[in-house]
Amino acid sequence: MSRSPHKVVIGLLVSLSLYSCSQSPTPASENPYANGADYPWTYTRPDTQLTSQALTPGENTLFYEPILSATNGWGPLEIDRSNGEQGPNDGRVITLNGMVYKKGLGVHAGSDVRYSLKGTGASCVRFTADIGVDDEVGSRGSVVFQVYLDGVKAYDSGTMTGSSATKRPSLDITGKQELRLIVTDAGNGKDFDHADWANPRITCVASTTGPSGTFDPGFGVAGRVAVSGVDSVVEPGDSVVVLGSDFSLKRLSTGGAVVGSGSANLAGTLSAYGVARQPDGKLVVVGQQNNAPVVVRFKTDLTLDATLGVGGVVRPVFAGTESAELRDVVVQQSGNIVLIGSASRSYLNPVGTVYSSRDFMVARLVPEGTLDATFGTAGVTFVDGTAFNSTYKIRPNDQFYAAALSPDGRIVGVGESNEFYSAAAVVRFTRDGQLDLTFLGSGGFNQYSYSTFNAVAVASDGGMYIGGSVGRGNTTSYIERRAPNGAPTATAEFRSGEAYDSNSVSSLALQTDGKVVVGAGSPSGGVLARFTPTLSQDLSFGTSGTGFVFPPKGAGDVKVDSKNRIVVTGSETIRLLP
Repeated sequence: MSRSPHKVVIGLLVSLSLYSCSQSPTPASENPYANGADYPWTYTRPDTQLTSQALTPGENTLFYEPILSATNGWGPLEIDRSNGEQGPNDGRVITLNGMVYKKGLGVHAGSDVRYSLKGTGASCVRFTADIGVDDEVGSRGSVVFQVYLDGVKAYDSGTMTGSSATKRPSLDITGKQELRLIVTDAGNGKDFDHADWANPRITCVASTTGPSGTFDPGFGVAGRVAVSGVDSVVEPGDSVVVLGSDFSLKRLSTGGAVVGSGSANLAGTLSAYGVARQPDGKLVVVGQQNNAPVVVRFKTDLTLDATLGVGGVVRPVFAGTESAELRDVVVQQSGNIVLIGSASRSYLNPVGTVYSSRDFMVARLVPEGTLDATFGTAGVTFVDGTAFNSTYKIRPNDQFYAAALSPDGRIVGVGESNEFYSAAAVVRFTRDGQLDLTFLGSGGFNQYSYSTFNAVAVASDGGMYIGGSVGRGNTTSYIERRAPNGAPTATAEFRSGEAYDSNSVSSLALQTDGKVVVGAGSPSGGVLARFTPTLSQDLSFGTSGTGFVFPPKGAGDVKVDSKNRIVVTGSETIRLLP
């Protein structure tokens, strides 16, 4: 982005000159701070001076943006120079640990500089700078850098001296209106506290409006980012963490840039299925390693969290099982980790023959990664599908595919029971792993012939939307709404591909107005659709007039961010306008 610095800062430079023209810099051979010398400086931009220059999409060098107000502990702050002494323009080239910077702010503790983050045609999403004590004071000085966003501290560097390594804070500023850069004297006086905000940058994305269901040009390249995954989490501030099938994580900024990544460092055959965010921001991933269940937790910086299990990895063992599979994970407010899947167990049939079948399984780990003895029986609950369907002549193979939490913490699992054909199943458990008998009187349901449930989302009233497929052979995508007590209240079916295609809902998410965004797949490709709370299809979604949107590379996982934008992860990650 090309800008002329003179038209932005000339008003400020004039003010600095007028204020400081009577000051005489102290000779370098003397201690400028002797006898308690003090040269504080303040500046407030007059309302009539310097029209604010707009923050525009892309990377904005903070140097070019007008300062709303500033204070400095030793003469005026300097633009593109270190602080120097009491006079204006008496600093040197900004230098941190030998690295020279052409752009930046040279300040002196205590310093407080404020900027507006209100852009024109843009939304600001990230602030970045290199910070440290300028080389001009050698190893002396001791400061603390702090960043406040809308009056709330978002960053604290801790004490830094002239000997400290350069730090680079990178802060999510999505939705914020004011940026405040503070340097304190670290509590030991301000002698030689020459501090630099070097190469400070604000990244903004285009503020976009357009038809619902169209690609968001403020995300990646025309709404698309070449990051694939099997599940995702939308974080506060609308960054997105994408889970790869190999247990890797990639964090995308609200503008679609890859700003972080992490690896579980697992070997063998890997199949990750689900990721959930803890209240403290840590991320829990579940799946299979060499056909055995595994749980991995990452810290907020996407490195492994060694406080879980061994080095951030737990391989849970469920007593009485031959094998187990984890397909999804949710985290309760307590930080306890709820695992959903199935387990194979042995039984005697009526004639005394031993055989195996798979049962629904829900388990809970305490935050440290061990099974929670207060949950179910020794941390796990198994449920046989015959509990909800007396017509089964043998124990069916039962499997959970997805889970969600009710507002009161009860656990909903969806999947299927399969005797000779699949039957969609939904089961609800209490917070502590017992069948919730207030749900349909039995705790669950699995009586649809030739059907399966793959996805579930719970509404604020405790009701739920469930998605999957119905039909024999060429299946049809199916969604239903159930009341908090489990009673069905609305259903919808749709088919988006060729008549011979099998269609199935793979994921769904709720927008704040109660509408349901559904992702479905077929051999012809993926499709997105949106429904009202009563499950009437929203024909205003997309631009085709059919109410369908066809992502170029499929529609796997669907999430909704705080602005109701739709994030879809599959062979790539896309974002659609709300």
